[in-house]
Amino acid sequence: MLNATLLNGEHYDSKFSAGHVVLVTFWATWCPPCRHEMLELERLYQTYHTQGLDIVAISVDDAADLAKVHDFSRSLHFPITTLAQVDASGYGRIWAVPLLFVIDQRGVLREDGWPGLNEKDYPQLEQTVQRLLAEKQP
Repeated sequence: MLNATLLNGEHYDSKFSAGHVVLVTFWATWCPPCRHEMLELERLYQTYHTQGLDIVAISVDDAADLAKVHDFSRSLHFPITTLAQVDASGYGRIWAVPLLFVIDQRGVLREDGWPGLNEKDYPQLEQTVQRLLAEKQP
């Protein structure tokens, strides 16, 4: 379960994504791999959103850096929130960033804390998304 107030002031509830594949990422503006991963997630979102992919990004930046989060997020089209504005207790301790969780169409966690994606991991992530999108729902 994930409930949040997004950067744009709207409310997000994971029930909005029922029947979709969902990527939940924890990231920070001060983290170069995170910024790169966010751009890759935007590419995936643009490619697969109409097929049922949702992405929710949760910034772990300090409140003092909220302007940086807003600034970086301007070119992204998926929902973004901050750790202070989300109930993400089901995700356990966030021990590193970037940290990615993959949830299938039935709400089952398929990848638990996929840490620090890099160039070699992006094709594997895309294949995972494609495979999950192709699975039939019950």
